[in-house]
Amino acid sequence: MYNPTNIKKIIRRGLERKLSAQDAAILKSARMIYEENELLEMEMDVLEEMAAEGPMGVLGQQNIDARAIIREERKQYIRQLLTGGMRVCAGIAVVWLIAWAAWAVNDWWSERTVPSAYEKLVVAGSRIPSSEFACTVYWDNSITAVGKESSGRLGRFGDKELHRRDNGELELVQLPSQFAISAGHQPDIRVVTGAQQQCAVWLPDGSLIRLDAGSSLSFPMEKRGAPNTEISVTGRALIRVREHADQHPRTVLLHTPNGSLATQEGEFTVLASRTDTRVVLLDGRVEGQFPIDDGHRILTNMGDQVTYDRCCTDAQGNINMTLSEVTRTDPWQAVAWTTRERNYRNVPLRAFVQEMNRTYNLGVKSVNCIPEEKTITASIHFKDPVDKIYGYIRKAGLIMYESNGMISFCGPEFDPGRIRYPVGIDDSLDLMDVLHGRDLLAAVLSNQDEKRH
Repeated sequence: MYNPTNIKKIIRRGLERKLSAQDAAILKSARMIYEENELLEMEMDVLEEMAAEGPMGVLGQQNIDARAIIREERKQYIRQLLTGGMRVCAGIAVVWLIAWAAWAVNDWWSERTVPSAYEKLVVAGSRIPSSEFACTVYWDNSITAVGKESSGRLGRFGDKELHRRDNGELELVQLPSQFAISAGHQPDIRVVTGAQQQCAVWLPDGSLIRLDAGSSLSFPMEKRGAPNTEISVTGRALIRVREHADQHPRTVLLHTPNGSLATQEGEFTVLASRTDTRVVLLDGRVEGQFPIDDGHRILTNMGDQVTYDRCCTDAQGNINMTLSEVTRTDPWQAVAWTTRERNYRNVPLRAFVQEMNRTYNLGVKSVNCIPEEKTITASIHFKDPVDKIYGYIRKAGLIMYESNGMISFCGPEFDPGRIRYPVGIDDSLDLMDVLHGRDLLAAVLSNQDEKRH
């Protein structure tokens, strides 16, 4: 009953005005069974058959133009096809936009929610809040002080702009090509932290550099077109480099006073001074190159550590350099400086003084006169005043001597030519070696006082 042949016959009877009530019921049911385009094709087939048979009969005084009806039916069919096609294309476009938006949101969300190794080691409540970050930015003749009250765009440095995010972190933004700076020497952008300051800087390539107090970051402007990102760090920093989906991924090359570190995806801490360097890997992979035979080291596991030390000059004027193999250490200790509270339990007093010297800029000349066996237990909050630090040092049994803003643990400055050897001390001994003993130094100073009186 509802096969196409029967439906076509009913359609023809409808066009010939011979449709019965039963035919109308069947045709109504057929519209529920067949798609609209299928019924249109049947109608067109019927009209073409009727047109091929010749002019249609006269109904009333009107002639039915079958060819005109066919043309109109075809136009309607084409319009429906176009409308359906447009709907399909629009649907595909909407699906594509939704998929793209979902990918973009996921990428954006992942960048901010996937915890880094540092975030896994230090819970949010224990970290120094980035809203407390502060530093000073130098470029050419400009000096920009960045404090807690700073916000938004802080300045333009050549073809870079410096912004302070709402969370307190800094961001170097690459400007469009029309802002490109002219050829010639371009000074580096330098970010420097002072006493009790920390700072985090996002580079244009997405790398994050977090500086401890008494540290500096140098970002060269002249190498902006280089395939890799090159920076220099002194002091202590936490470096995070995320992998990019580029065909030729960029390498971040970090220069220190005593070697260089390279990574395409890695997270690590570095402590770099004029005389030594220590690197601890938190995630990814880092390659180190140091100025010593067999100076190449590769860190691949969390907690991998390598230390480099240059010390002392021998009689021939050669510098003594030592480079450790890759060892293992507690990675949390490598990032403890980023916490609100630093707890020291029986740590070497020399290491504690070096740490506080970096954090508070105490001006310590040397720690060599501090006995190696001495230890200290202390708890330091990142907002503690420097007087509290001095109190811990005195409590540990050290005597500090200050001169011209510098602190010495070896005793006050003096003219050795005016000092006699203490009673009972062989004058064949080196005077400076003798005076390194604190008790003997006190005896010498006492003798000096007696002579003045």
